[in-house]
Amino acid sequence: MVDIPLVSIIVPVYNVAKYLPQCLDSLKNQTLRQIEIICVNDASTDDSLSILRRYEQEDSRFVVVDLPQNMKQGGARNVGIRLAKSDYLAFVDSDDWVDTRMYEQLYKEALEKEADLVSSDYYIYRNESDIQICKNLESKTFALPIKERNRIFLLNGIRLWTSIFRRSLFFDNQLFFPEHLFYEDNAIVGALYLSSKKAVKLDIPLYYYRMNNISTTRCLNNYRYFDRLETSKMFLAHMKRLGFYAIYPQEVEFRFVELFYVNTVMIALSQFSPPAREYIERVQKEVRLFCPHYVRNIYFKKRVPLKIRLLLSFLLYNTRLGIVFYQICKRQKF
Repeated sequence: MVDIPLVSIIVPVYNVAKYLPQCLDSLKNQTLRQIEIICVNDASTDDSLSILRRYEQEDSRFVVVDLPQNMKQGGARNVGIRLAKSDYLAFVDSDDWVDTRMYEQLYKEALEKEADLVSSDYYIYRNESDIQICKNLESKTFALPIKERNRIFLLNGIRLWTSIFRRSLFFDNQLFFPEHLFYEDNAIVGALYLSSKKAVKLDIPLYYYRMNNISTTRCLNNYRYFDRLETSKMFLAHMKRLGFYAIYPQEVEFRFVELFYVNTVMIALSQFSPPAREYIERVQKEVRLFCPHYVRNIYFKKRVPLKIRLLLSFLLYNTRLGIVFYQICKRQKF
């Protein structure tokens, strides 16, 4: 009789041969042995697939899927979700790695607390002399009454890869990642966290997030940055479909405005030369269609810094002048 794995770890892989062995070794050496590691090769053009095949041959817990067409991380993750055999799912980006105790500790906590998800803190890794611990909210936040907990989740955002999730959260709520788009996490992670009846947090860092890899979402003048517009709309649609918008209208609206409008404008200014004016003008129009009174949102003034609100006002009044204002502020380090 084949043992059913306790945790299914899903790893989308695309052209990361340089970093992939470190990622796979950290999974292979997990202290929780009863796992499956589903590696979805997203039509890589480097040696990633041959590396995956080697691990698959050496360890039966590795399952390799080779996609004929690139589907981006969301599509690759969906393939893994549908193949997974475990009650709990985890996600690892293939240029990152994890503490070898990670899934034993998260699963043990999930079992003891009968939790739908268990999360941890993480490291930001730039190089061996620059490793920073980052908090993924405090454990006491996860223990709050569910309405208060969910408000904090919405306002602060949550990481996907620091957690294990009960598989039913995806299927019962029809929450799957958008495919062929970047910023796919924005679309569903908030809904996953809000859908959990019991969420638990361990205040220890267990995941290593690599920052020195030049990924698609960190390049200059890359128009795939604006995939965030579609995934933000999906976030809002899920919030409405699942009834969360009716319960948390101010929090959902602010989170949408932050993802769709504020962050997009700042990216259009800071990551493009010259600034992507057409996208600034587009989101200025569209945000008012979705949230016509966003400036009255109780969190907009509290959580968006004054200088950014002034900048947004300048841009709304005159995009050209707003861009000049931003460039002056940048030079002056305002």
